[in-house]
Amino acid sequence: MSQANVETLRGFWEPLARDGWSVESWRRGEVDMSLFDPDVAYEDMNLPDHVGEIYHGHEGVIRAAERWTEPFEWMVVELEEIIDARDHLVSFHRWRAKAQHSGIEINEPLVYRWIFRDGKVIHFRSLGPEEADLVAALRQQAMSHPNVELVRRALEAANVGGVEAALAFYPPDVVFYAIAAWAEDAEYRGHDGVRELNAIFTNAFEDFAWDVLEIRGVGERVLVLTDMTGRIKGSAAAIRERYAVVCSDFRDGTFGEVRFFQNWQQALEATGLADG
Repeated sequence: MSQANVETLRGFWEPLARDGWSVESWRRGEVDMSLFDPDVAYEDMNLPDHVGEIYHGHEGVIRAAERWTEPFEWMVVELEEIIDARDHLVSFHRWRAKAQHSGIEINEPLVYRWIFRDGKVIHFRSLGPEEADLVAALRQQAMSHPNVELVRRALEAANVGGVEAALAFYPPDVVFYAIAAWAEDAEYRGHDGVRELNAIFTNAFEDFAWDVLEIRGVGERVLVLTDMTGRIKGSAAAIRERYAVVCSDFRDGTFGEVRFFQNWQQALEATGLADG
């Protein structure tokens, strides 16, 4: 499955997570439908009273979205992860909503499977609760690369405990390759080099963190798509900038090379993994 399809799907969900869902936004045509083929089919396995129903075309997708949103005072579907499963994509979400009449708040997982043709979605379906085993298998597939969890834990350690906590995941001879716009030096070597590079960010930003959007193991490397987040010190201005990272040189529970790129495509090209 093309990485372009992954980015197209991500681009569809991000404004919905940011702005929330409403019946009016779907009816007024404010939701970008360019992702979907005109003959797209949507099969729902979760919608109350309509399990197994198939919705056809753009109008069918809009009708299904309206049925989802109508019972709720507000609803947000946050994208957590997209898995490339070769012939299709699987997206994992967190569904949060508040019922209009009862006031009951919902916070549940939600999963979709997507099939593309020529860059457009031709079929997608939600996975019902009875498919929990399948969902678990898909998540396991994403984590099956031996070093994915190691990189994930390193990023989590950096977010929770700062650079000193993250150093446990890097050998003494680690090398970080920075983006030119960040710093004067292209390379930062050893634990002191990691501290120096980290200080460039922590000296400029408060609440500095890495928000991982996607992580994938390919061969001897692990690729990460992540947002750098924080607030500019001395102001309320928030920052969120997207970068890609390639981690390699895995040994003895550590990884010794970390390269940053301006975007995911650059990372794929640099490692010879780009489509085509």
